[in-house]
Amino acid sequence: KILILSLEKDSWIDDHYSQLYRALNKRANTTEVLTVHAALEKLSDTASRPDAVLVTDAAISEGKYSKVLTRLIDYANKGGIVVLAAQFSNHFPLGKARRFFAQWGLPWDAGDYFRTTFALNPDGIPAPLSKDALFPSFSMKALHLKHVARETAVYLAAAGARVESHVFDPTPVTGATAQQSPAVFART
Repeated sequence: KILILSLEKDSWIDDHYSQLYRALNKRANTTEVLTVHAALEKLSDTASRPDAVLVTDAAISEGKYSKVLTRLIDYANKGGIVVLAAQFSNHFPLGKARRFFAQWGLPWDAGDYFRTTFALNPDGIPAPLSKDALFPSFSMKALHLKHVARETAVYLAAAGARVESHVFDPTPVTGATAQQSPAVFART
């Protein structure tokens, strides 16, 4: 059971993410909630607790949705899986990232935003994820997270990675920037 949380859903989201939604619907029972009331109700229902929550926008980072954020953090602390994806990073207030993640008990902060080729973490990926279910490497443009413990990084810049851009020079991705990750998985 996957709960899709879309509190400030853009009108074009279903179309843009149709491939993702079709794949989820083939493999899981999905329910989308669009209101605070529905979100709180679904997150409180212990009889039909979702196996995961997919947060598709950054609404939970706003004060007016603090009750939902508190409930999501509680859900995660009790073993639930919360995935911040889709349009989350596009509307996420970067200057508030450190404070947002601190509420989850995580030291993460917003990092850089660029495209490069990423590979699965060579030190291994966090359990319960399976490397066989993930692409070994691919090019992705993403908002990265910094201050991420290496064992929680799913992907890191591939060896020899360079910024891939039509505007910026193909500078090597090295040092602290190479330690940032576009995809992480951690238990709270």
